[in-house]
Amino acid sequence: MPEYHCPAAVHKAVSLLNKSEDIKIIAGGTDLMVHRRESDTEPAAYLDITRIPRLRTVEVKRDMVWIGAAVTFAEIELSEQIGKSCDILCQAAASIGSPQIRSCATIGGNIANASPAADSVPVLAAMQARAELEGPKGTRCVPVEKLIVGMGKTAIASDELLTGVYVPVLQQNTRAAFDKIGRRKALTIARMNGACILHLEGEQIQDAQICIGAVMNRPQRCKAAEALLKGCRPDRRLFRQAGEAVREMVLDHTGLRASSAYKLPVVVDFTQRLLEKALMKGGCQDAAPLYFE
Repeated sequence: MPEYHCPAAVHKAVSLLNKSEDIKIIAGGTDLMVHRRESDTEPAAYLDITRIPRLRTVEVKRDMVWIGAAVTFAEIELSEQIGKSCDILCQAAASIGSPQIRSCATIGGNIANASPAADSVPVLAAMQARAELEGPKGTRCVPVEKLIVGMGKTAIASDELLTGVYVPVLQQNTRAAFDKIGRRKALTIARMNGACILHLEGEQIQDAQICIGAVMNRPQRCKAAEALLKGCRPDRRLFRQAGEAVREMVLDHTGLRASSAYKLPVVVDFTQRLLEKALMKGGCQDAAPLYFE
């Protein structure tokens, strides 16, 4: 039988990770239990991190929101602090699984599992959130965008613990949106998902971040589309061109496949819709009429 550890402090959890090479971290367990059923072997030990107070905390610190790794998506969905500071993360959380899954699944697990279809990751990457890692050598912060390096692979060392994420507070001049496509309207794994942030100044887009997930081996920002939008007045043609830039990024990463004939046009339409959704959100009185002229 595997050993079971449930420390109440981060340093104790890190110490346990450092002592054992065959230990699995468990919080919500929504992914771990699925993998356990598919495997014939068990780890030597499980490390339950749900009793560590810092990992269960949501706190606004000036222009950042701290979200502990063991905070569930149900808590994120209903959090007033997160809703006021970065509401698209609440939208992404609400789209995940069922109420039962959201009451167990955690934001740390969604990141560390490194699924290409993880719904929180495009939002965190677009918002330029940073993940905090605690290890025997101390604390380090890594952009979420760079933390996931491939399907099921992260830059988290085996003796490091993901303790949480710092998410920038959205400013008044920003518009943001999250969207996803699935086989059905609920209880679905994303076939495509994405998030975008538009920083507006007068009639122009001052800056932009776009991250697309589920169509490559990891969610990725499209720097070409972001550069295309920067300094421009929003209109349908511009957003279509941004969608085409995202399509080229996806094609570069996946190559031509049998499904490309219908998937790549969807990438263009999805990106355009995502940008439109962001622009119109929050009663953007200045930009919306310009877009529809």
